[in-house]
Amino acid sequence: MQNMDSFYIVSNSMKDKNLEVTRRVVSFLRRNKKFVFPDTGLDGSHVSAPEDIDCVISIGGDGTMIKAVRELADRDVLFVGINLGTIGFLTDVETASLESSLQRLMDGRYDVEERMMITGCVNDGDEKLALNDITMARSGPLSVLEYRVYVNDNFLTSYRADGVIVSTPTGSTGYNLSAGGPIVKPNSQVMVITPICAHTLNSRSIVLGKRDVVRVEVIWDRSGGAAEVSYDGENHTPLNIGDAVTIKAASKTTRFVRMSSESFVTLLSQKLR
Repeated sequence: MQNMDSFYIVSNSMKDKNLEVTRRVVSFLRRNKKFVFPDTGLDGSHVSAPEDIDCVISIGGDGTMIKAVRELADRDVLFVGINLGTIGFLTDVETASLESSLQRLMDGRYDVEERMMITGCVNDGDEKLALNDITMARSGPLSVLEYRVYVNDNFLTSYRADGVIVSTPTGSTGYNLSAGGPIVKPNSQVMVITPICAHTLNSRSIVLGKRDVVRVEVIWDRSGGAAEVSYDGENHTPLNIGDAVTIKAASKTTRFVRMSSESFVTLLSQKLR
């Protein structure tokens, strides 16, 4: 395991009231002679991530972790999640075991799990990165759009639906799950296509391989409503009828620190309760 000396802490101040957990983390790391940079600052100021950091600690829920990954996607760092949310699929450290988990981090007693990411671009535009999912959906009044899905330039199917989600295994427990899609083991190398509220009997999710390239075209709109594409629920970009979003696996991966030795099935059973 790599020697970690410099830590950047991303805190959700709405969940970490008065930054109590953040202060515990900062205090522990500084007692262990580590360099610590809280993003909010303990005085309320904002601190940007230094160039030379070894590990990012996210304090909050899954959304906080996704924010941290997106902000620092170009860095070769490890990510650790402290769970202050509800289910917390991306954050496996609980506050009850905070100090003992941090000690394991100092001692190198942890596993590293690599997660695939995906990129998407509208027509021939710039690629944008996503850890969880890329979603095409209506953006105006209630309306049903038709989406035509191609894989490796071959027509696959079309959906009359409120939208279409293309998710990573990490994102399979996010919007994809809420839309009725399958839960996928997080270190798998697949993409999942799931329609949102499909107005058809053909509403099954489809699981594809890492090397596949997905293209989703917006081809029909009954009521003149608007559509958009979003990346992990952010960076909303308008779509016109005829626009296509091309999605594929990113060359970049994200590395998560895992403290638990329990299997994914066991952890999933605990979360689903």
